[in-house]
Amino acid sequence: MLEALKYGFSNYFNFAGTTGRRLFWFWVLGIFVIAFILSLIDVFVIDPALGVPSTGGDAQNPLAWLFALFTIIPNIAMGVRRLRDAGYSPWLILLGLIPFVNLILIYFYVQPTKAGSEL
Repeated sequence: MLEALKYGFSNYFNFAGTTGRRLFWFWVLGIFVIAFILSLIDVFVIDPALGVPSTGGDAQNPLAWLFALFTIIPNIAMGVRRLRDAGYSPWLILLGLIPFVNLILIYFYVQPTKAGSEL
């Protein structure tokens, strides 16, 4: 997982090339774990320190939001490289902008590497 995070952040703006299925899913897992930990810190440390009542949906979670903003570009880059590795057009990443239709991307992400998939 650490190797995937290191790879993702070292290729922050790299939309060329490919990313294998294993590396991509370890990236997703790593980002999820970090976001979860930051959310816990927000709810149990930051909110009580600021006097914000933790009622679940009302918490602002500033650390998790900043992390999400920080990882937008590498998430898109990893998705584009993964689509290319699976043999699909990188433009399919735009499906992520359409609510509910974006779930189709999961199908493309789980596909195995295609030989000669460098589009």
